[in-house]
Amino acid sequence: MKLTNRRAFLKRSGLLVVFSLPLPWLTRRGRDPAASRTDFQDLLGPRTATAPTAYELQTPHQVLQMDLAASDYDARFIQLTNQSYRPIWLQGSTNGAGAATYSAIWVRDGAWPWNEWRDMSAASYQTYFNTYAAQGYRPISVSGFQNSGVNQFAAVWLAASATYHGIDNYTNAQYQAWVNTQVSNGFMPQVVDGYAVGTDPTVDNYISVWADVPAYPLEARHGLTSAGYQSFVSTYAAQGYHVTCVSAYQINGTTYFAAYMVKDALTDWIARHDTVPAALISQAVTFEQTDYQPIVIEGYDTGSTRNFAGVWIKKARAWTTTGDYNADLAVFDNAIQTYMQARNIPGGALAVTRNSRLVYARGYRWDGYNVDPVKPDSLFRIASLTKQLTSMAIMRLVQLGTLHLTDHLTTLLTLPAPKDSRMNDITLLDLLQHLGGWNRDTTGFDPMFEDQFIAAKMSVSLPISQWNIIDYMTTQRNLDFAPGTLMDYSNYGYLLLGRIIEAVTGQPYAKHMQDHILGPLGITRIVQGASEFEYRHAGEVPYFQSYPGLYPNVRHAGAPVNVMGPYGSFNIENMDSHGGYLATAVDLARFATAFDSTGLYPVLTQATIDQVFAVPGVGISPDGSWYGCGWYVRYAGSGINTYHTGSLPGTTTLIVRRFDGLDWVALFNQRDDPSGLDYSVIDQALETAASAVTRWPSGDLFPSYGLPSTLYKYWAFLTLIVK
Repeated sequence: MKLTNRRAFLKRSGLLVVFSLPLPWLTRRGRDPAASRTDFQDLLGPRTATAPTAYELQTPHQVLQMDLAASDYDARFIQLTNQSYRPIWLQGSTNGAGAATYSAIWVRDGAWPWNEWRDMSAASYQTYFNTYAAQGYRPISVSGFQNSGVNQFAAVWLAASATYHGIDNYTNAQYQAWVNTQVSNGFMPQVVDGYAVGTDPTVDNYISVWADVPAYPLEARHGLTSAGYQSFVSTYAAQGYHVTCVSAYQINGTTYFAAYMVKDALTDWIARHDTVPAALISQAVTFEQTDYQPIVIEGYDTGSTRNFAGVWIKKARAWTTTGDYNADLAVFDNAIQTYMQARNIPGGALAVTRNSRLVYARGYRWDGYNVDPVKPDSLFRIASLTKQLTSMAIMRLVQLGTLHLTDHLTTLLTLPAPKDSRMNDITLLDLLQHLGGWNRDTTGFDPMFEDQFIAAKMSVSLPISQWNIIDYMTTQRNLDFAPGTLMDYSNYGYLLLGRIIEAVTGQPYAKHMQDHILGPLGITRIVQGASEFEYRHAGEVPYFQSYPGLYPNVRHAGAPVNVMGPYGSFNIENMDSHGGYLATAVDLARFATAFDSTGLYPVLTQATIDQVFAVPGVGISPDGSWYGCGWYVRYAGSGINTYHTGSLPGTTTLIVRRFDGLDWVALFNQRDDPSGLDYSVIDQALETAASAVTRWPSGDLFPSYGLPSTLYKYWAFLTLIVK
């Protein structure tokens, strides 16, 4: 049936008037207490692990859920709420003749407060409608459905100031008349859902909300067949309209559609219907990878076939920067912008020093959302840039005589009897230079990413500990080569170095690092990271990866499939000494200056630094470069360049110390994307940018970020402490 076009914007009092009120943070939700079901677990109670359906996608910006069972939806509700998402769409759906399933869309945009309830009776829905209206909320999603033969409702409310009108359980004719009235009153449609009522399969009812918001031309239909809906969308899309809401419902064995289309500034959108779940979720992956956000997801039966309809809108990215701009150093900005935009990397940070002075510090965002600002002092996971920190701590202990590079692993740590006796030959220097005997390149096995496998082998529950890993590697695996005979990069070797620090100092690794490495450099923001999204640090950026599906969570028993790849598919807590640190670009740049002859308060003597970068007896690359103690090294004329990269799902990092007194650190919150472009090219891009600078600043920006300046040496640092 055709509804009258909206032509005028008229403000008029309606059924309910809602104003914005100052409200505390609130998320009151769950099953309707009046329903004959178990009460919903308290939001702030223990988080329950779950194994949701395969039809679920999540990024740090948005979540798409399709046909979740009630228990799975409840468990994910707790998890997502703890991660600061909010629902913008919730549909209950009769899935066959049994219990309803739930499809939802969540976003993490900072909009609060909100409320959500599901499995409500008509009377309960009316009560909540009235209650939340009086408190300053507006329903943004409503749904009617049958749950095991009982008519129920689900809805989401958000604090909002617009006047709105709503109805439920209206017949076809009542809904048509009501919509005509809303149009004549100048209201705009927000959401509609059609549904069958009771035991009569021939009766269609409607629940809907319209609001007094800015006016645009609109078209609305209900009672459309699939072909009719396709024709409706095609006709008005050609005239510049887009779908804002669609509902699919089965009446007397036939599927019908109700929909709204609006003509506003939005021109880039996608709509789908009559698509089976597996096909739609596959398409949704591509949509997410190309910056489309879902706004509608609707499950329904077409005969015996389960189908879905959905709508996605394009989120245009914007380029923003933070930190003081310097035109003389704009070549760095240009290099970063080109790199990030080509790969759609959402966030990055850069810090550049010259002769141990911070001369440039910038944060970069290429994103379509207004959350998660990136600043020069934002925290990033630094992955393997952690190894340079661990190496410094070990070499300081060598410098003090507490350790010796010839000390053997099995004399420094109390280990079970090794399966391979060659473990007794591994020295401290072997661990520092990746000569320990583990070859992940040929075996494809890195124990730091094999939590489920090791848990099974050791008959322990997840999460496994560092010592579970060590026990497994010691008692159940042979070395891949004789220690000291081959260089093969080993995260596990640096895990052992962290345990050696703890064994010989009697301090936890992180405390020793802060007391003896970071603290003396004035650094307080380099901290250990957390695996799960809800436990990220204040000021920490989110991490993105190309595939937005869910992964097994190795931080919980049973490895429930409920986390994004960067947030629990690996255990970063176990990676403390090889890849577990968070840092700002500025603080890592400060750390790098500790190796400079112009640096302030070097932790290591020049003689020890020479040992760090010394040519090893094994492992010289064809290009003449080598791995020292925690650093890659190559000759640069009469000097050397030292550098390292880092990589984790959602993380790309780089630290460079150049022979001419230039150092830089670049951190990014993504390492892969559908373009397939190489992420390592940032090294050469920044090298080229640095060489193109003709005029360098004379000042020092370190004090702007709470760090002592090298311009005034010791007395300046003491002055800062006194203050």
